[in-house]
Amino acid sequence: MLIVNDLSVFYGKIKVVHNINFTIEEGSCVALLGPNGAGKTSTISSILGTVNSTGTVNFCNQDISKIQTEDRIKLGISIAPEGRRVFSNLSVFENLYLGSAIRKDRAIADNEIENWFNIFPILKERKDQSAGTLSGGEQQMLTIARALMGNPKILLLDEPSLGLAPMITKQVFELIETLKTKGITILLVEQNATEALKLADYSYILNSGNIVAHGNRSEILKKGDLMSSLTGVEN
Repeated sequence: MLIVNDLSVFYGKIKVVHNINFTIEEGSCVALLGPNGAGKTSTISSILGTVNSTGTVNFCNQDISKIQTEDRIKLGISIAPEGRRVFSNLSVFENLYLGSAIRKDRAIADNEIENWFNIFPILKERKDQSAGTLSGGEQQMLTIARALMGNPKILLLDEPSLGLAPMITKQVFELIETLKTKGITILLVEQNATEALKLADYSYILNSGNIVAHGNRSEILKKGDLMSSLTGVEN
């Protein structure tokens, strides 16, 4: 579904991601792991076209490297961004409705909201509540549900457990597992390598803008020296 070739990302003249390559198969969950500053968010931003980058991004057999972010979203790429970024003064329902903006049929959008309310029952309870008054975990669920409202072909999850309490983190990863069982293609960017490796079909380790290792969970965990740099990874 997604093929990234020779990708580099720049902020001004500074190169922060260095000629990386990776692929994501349809229906799979792929993790992009690494410490703070490794280039993970820059990488997914390049897939969306919101940063200056070189190389190619091929999505569903189409080179999207030169097209605008809006057009990439219309093709089926959606993101639940780092830090949640809900529309605080709007209700839960209104936040979800905004997530369906690319849909032309409002009846389908209404049905989709009900569908995700069934997956996220706490959001249904809070549907008329201002999003800014939700807990951190509830805001994260809202962010993910909003990203799914456009019926994307691939969901980019940027640090979904960041800043959450351990119990809430567990719930978020259980939610991602549910999405995975529904066949949703996921690119998961995470610092919590232990939980991400449990979920992912395949993982890439990014450090200082370079992919330094890749493989399935057992292959990654065999790289002891590398794992020592990723907090929380256990053999």
